[in-house]
Amino acid sequence: MNPAMTTPAADIPCVRAPVRAQMWRLSLAALLLYTSYAMCRSPLVPLYAQQLGATASEIGIIMSASTMTGAALKLPAGLLSDVAGRGPLLWTGAGIFGVTPFAYLAVAGAPLLFLVRLFHGSATAIFGPVAAATISDLAPAGARATWLGAYATAQSAGQALGPVLAGYLVARDRFDSTFLISGIVGIAGALALAGARTATDTVVTGRRTRAIREGLREVFADRLLLATSGAQAAHFMLKGALLAFLPLFGREVLGLSASQIGWIFAAQAATTIAARPAMGVLSDHAGRRGPIATR
Repeated sequence: MNPAMTTPAADIPCVRAPVRAQMWRLSLAALLLYTSYAMCRSPLVPLYAQQLGATASEIGIIMSASTMTGAALKLPAGLLSDVAGRGPLLWTGAGIFGVTPFAYLAVAGAPLLFLVRLFHGSATAIFGPVAAATISDLAPAGARATWLGAYATAQSAGQALGPVLAGYLVARDRFDSTFLISGIVGIAGALALAGARTATDTVVTGRRTRAIREGLREVFADRLLLATSGAQAAHFMLKGALLAFLPLFGREVLGLSASQIGWIFAAQAATTIAARPAMGVLSDHAGRRGPIATR
């Protein structure tokens, strides 16, 4: 591993600019990739599933498919990136972001839509934790939360922009063009990542099993980590319910158009954009516990 990449960037002026450039490249990729992903989530998928004849319970299952994949793959993806390096996992996740929207164009029923959503969820499951770990690798030791907050802001901006774009397209009854544009944006995100460099230690093949076993033991022995993960799980349960049924409630009960529903999801993401950088700075200066508890 390049020693310069493991030393706090703020302490090495000649490396600082390239390291920051890598962070911004990752942030640009996240902006585009999560815009693409959000276009294929709400309000698009619940309305599309309803058009395909899915029942309310089936829509809930379809929307939960990507979360199922995330629950199954995020920990293995993080472990694998620790022992094999970040790059291959990042590019795999970005590739799934880019190609999956085109698969929606071939969907003809609820079961196939569920399978596509299941596969699409692997993009965030792989890319999300590995991108965060990469930013943590690059960041100066005393500013990791600040850098992660800046990266997360780009990700949240994509999550805000995606529903707005999808809402306007769906309002014109153009599900097909929404999936097509989502795919183009996703490919652009993957291309933005193509020049990014990652520098992390890798574990030689004979030691990988032991490294993975030790990593799992450390995770499950850390009570604070488990408690934080439980809080995150509760947050995502609530968020998943809103993603699945708020579009249907908005259209059928409130009489909102798809574009108006898209703006509702964008407003929620906008508050996240505003809060994340501030929480990152606060966390670096005042500790992690307070910002986590306020969530």
